[in-house]
Amino acid sequence: MKPWFAKEADIIKFPEPEKKVIELPNVQSYPDFLSGVKDLHNRKTQGEISQDSHDRLYQDLIHRFMKKESFDTPWYLREVKQEPLPNKSKRGEVNEHFLGTAITAKFLAGEKNITGTAFKNVRSRIKLSDEEAVEFTGPAKDKIISRNVYKSDATKQDFFDDTTMSIMESEIKGDIAFANSDTYTTKISKFFAENGKPDVVRISAVGGEDEKGSKVDIDVDYIQPDGSVRRLRPISLKTASGQMGQGSPKTMQGLQTFFKPLGVNIGDIENYGDDIEGNVMNTFKSVNNQLQQILQGDKDKSEQVFLSRVINFLDFHITKNDPKVVLVNIEKGNFSVLKIKNIMKNVSNINLNSRMRIGKSSDGRPLPEIKVFDQVSGKELFLMRLKISGGKEKTTQPGKFNPIRYTLLVDVKPLFKSLAQS
Repeated sequence: MKPWFAKEADIIKFPEPEKKVIELPNVQSYPDFLSGVKDLHNRKTQGEISQDSHDRLYQDLIHRFMKKESFDTPWYLREVKQEPLPNKSKRGEVNEHFLGTAITAKFLAGEKNITGTAFKNVRSRIKLSDEEAVEFTGPAKDKIISRNVYKSDATKQDFFDDTTMSIMESEIKGDIAFANSDTYTTKISKFFAENGKPDVVRISAVGGEDEKGSKVDIDVDYIQPDGSVRRLRPISLKTASGQMGQGSPKTMQGLQTFFKPLGVNIGDIENYGDDIEGNVMNTFKSVNNQLQQILQGDKDKSEQVFLSRVINFLDFHITKNDPKVVLVNIEKGNFSVLKIKNIMKNVSNINLNSRMRIGKSSDGRPLPEIKVFDQVSGKELFLMRLKISGGKEKTTQPGKFNPIRYTLLVDVKPLFKSLAQS
């Protein structure tokens, strides 16, 4: 039986929406700029948002990720500003000695994993001795030598400073993780601990010893009974850094040497030193044009030729073409072992191209750069760029200026790190 108001009234049905209400995306939820761009584009294409909404959200996206920085550190290359070390040395330089310390502790532990306490004990012994080479007694009376060649007095002071330990806690955590997890380090440390005879193993942090002739930062060596050295584990260490190589365009030969592994043609330039900046700029333009020409024609064939040249270039600047050198990246409390030739395994998954752009230094000088990137994802593989420093008036000598220094740099990007460790 219906109630009286249902009998007497005409019930009007509430109108239903013609379309499903779609909530506008929140630009704060995007992990990075490119992800946001792609999502907004897809939503507009599918009719989920209007052109006007897309434009407003796109502007919000730009404002979220945009930073006011110089060309040397544009927003898309930004890195988190890190707390400076007490003596103003570089984290990467100090971390060479921290990683050497962790590996030393691992050889003392043998098969067992090391802890933060074991790491601190080894470092304390090195600090107390203050000698270049410090001897430890390991399992089976093995002699474990920790050798430290510092790049500067500031590097040494920061390595010894206890404040650095707390500032670089994340890096030390990654160093210990590598020492405990690296298959080869674990294997040889266990072997020497259990082979039943006294051995001599030397772990050397040598980043400050031969910068031009080698890319090795840490050497693990076996000192044979006759005194000869057998290299076991040469390591090139990068600490949350993309910079992998550099060169000097101060001379024509230096400029040619930098680009030679790419297989591009850089002819001699008369009176090169009269206009270094202009000649470097023209060379960058020529290199970019030659790289793009390589990619024309048959895609698969040209991509393989291009990628093989890229690998030669990176291999030269990262390891000096030494196949034994292991590239270790310490970042965010962990580590990764990167192998350059792994990139070739992914040739079918990437479509590389190059692009040149010109920015300005803080004093207005033009700075060329060439980025090599994947056209599908937009992610960069690596960057070649010119850096100009110096030329400023000396604070202690008014009227006199520091000489201008030109440096060619190679920076690897997230795409390199993901492909090289896959």
